[in-house]
Amino acid sequence: MMDKRERLRQLQDETRQLNEEIARQERTCKHSFPDEPVYDPIETPNMVYSHLEGHGSDPNPIYKQAGTNSKPRWKRTCVHCGKVEYTEKKKTTATAPDFGR
Repeated sequence: MMDKRERLRQLQDETRQLNEEIARQERTCKHSFPDEPVYDPIETPNMVYSHLEGHGSDPNPIYKQAGTNSKPRWKRTCVHCGKVEYTEKKKTTATAPDFGR
């Protein structure tokens, strides 16, 4: 039976090799992205102050979630290698994502 540390080392080696293969594939790919990127906003919880808990000179502030904050972002995926690119930039002529190329 294999030791857990040895198994972990093997998995880390395999992960490193796969990451290198993916990076090599992305470097050599002649990327082809679809015409229309996908809207993929960054959503974060909107936390607001609720009350204090605890006694004495150091009470803890308690926050609760009140909806979410959304930041515009778009993504596109290469149809050949699967590379994903994100952008938060927009062109000034229209509300279209700008990947800066």
